[in-house]
Amino acid sequence: MTVWFYFSLVILALIQAMALWVLSLKIIRFEFTARRLAFLVPWFLVGMLFYSNYFVKEEGSYSLFTAIIISVALACAIVLAGVLLVGMIIILAVGTYWVVVTLRETNYSVYRRRVRMDFSYAWHRIKAWIEGEE
Repeated sequence: MTVWFYFSLVILALIQAMALWVLSLKIIRFEFTARRLAFLVPWFLVGMLFYSNYFVKEEGSYSLFTAIIISVALACAIVLAGVLLVGMIIILAVGTYWVVVTLRETNYSVYRRRVRMDFSYAWHRIKAWIEGEE
């Protein structure tokens, strides 16, 4: 198997994961395309994994039924990993946007005040530690 084969598996899994997130979040603009991708991409994933399990490896190592079951299980695992990765990226992007917008609305005063408080606390702890050792 080549690197391109596995690279295409990862890309297909990420496309499937994004399609599932679009359908889950009900983003109407991309819903039509996401429905088509959510139907077609798993067939390609299972087909590619079946090809790698049954034809590339020796045909006698797995029975046909076992190769299909392993391919479906691997496709589910790959898509689940993609869904978790895309979900984490969505959460980080939304959280970062929220923090930046909130800080910009307060002219970063909350951030500056918190940094001053943290620095002041740390400085007092260091000063107390130094004075305690003398």
